[in-house]
Amino acid sequence: MARTLLIGGPHVSWRTWERKNLQEDDFLVLDPGDSSYGPATILRLMRGERPLWTRLYGSLDPRRAPHVMLATLAEGMARAAENLTVRLFPYRNTPLMRQTVSLVASILRPDRIVVAEGTDLNLNGFPTGPETPNLESAFPPMVQDAMRKAQWMKLLESCSLHEVDLRNVVLEGTRLGGGKALLPDEITKTGLSAVHVEVVGKNLFIVSDDVPEGRLARALDVTHCTKATIASPSAYEGLVLAFVRPNGEEIGHGRVVGIDWEAGVLRAACSAIPPVPVTILRLGSLRLDPKGVERGEARPWEV
Repeated sequence: MARTLLIGGPHVSWRTWERKNLQEDDFLVLDPGDSSYGPATILRLMRGERPLWTRLYGSLDPRRAPHVMLATLAEGMARAAENLTVRLFPYRNTPLMRQTVSLVASILRPDRIVVAEGTDLNLNGFPTGPETPNLESAFPPMVQDAMRKAQWMKLLESCSLHEVDLRNVVLEGTRLGGGKALLPDEITKTGLSAVHVEVVGKNLFIVSDDVPEGRLARALDVTHCTKATIASPSAYEGLVLAFVRPNGEEIGHGRVVGIDWEAGVLRAACSAIPPVPVTILRLGSLRLDPKGVERGEARPWEV
């Protein structure tokens, strides 16, 4: 069994190294910004050119959800063959990235660590000494943006329209669905003009475009909450998503088209072939428009 860990900064590209060295070994891409093997924001376990397993990360920022990165590493290791190569996100020297890399190395316990020349990373304490190849330069940001857009367009062209009953699905990656939803008459008692309200512990989660301060104070009092988080109903439009089976297998990717809050139905453009029962709905923070143009990201736990 041989395990290899690849670490490089944003200044380098691994594309030639991978072509020469990977052959048929399993390859886990833990770079949410990568679009070499499919749409970005999706972490994937590859065998040659074929994806064996995917996990929606939902953001282009590797600092956004390191817990998802580590969970994907553990799952990928369990599913991979004996020989596994893991490529990390473009490394920048920040405390969070440094700790994440250290944890990845601790979990993977690689026999071989390859660190691109010029990477600002102190490798003292790592399980094995690194190789330091001189890699080719990364594509300019404009080219990387164009590559991601091409992959988004390809994905969206394969999508069909689906309707997901939010009352019968487990949501991942959002505040939405994390607490007890108030019934319409209970929302009326709070004095709020909101399309959706949940009580999550001592936090009140409100989906509304208009929450006057006086009504918010009353709502907190009625629900016995101490603080509130407010999201716009339109904040969910365009979010990248994945349909997921109970065993964790993703069966389709796409974007949120919109939500009918009164009916409790989310409309999605997804690559899953309809009809398909959706048990788990994974939502990311990156927003896409219908033409595959990236429209920024939701703030952490905004939605």
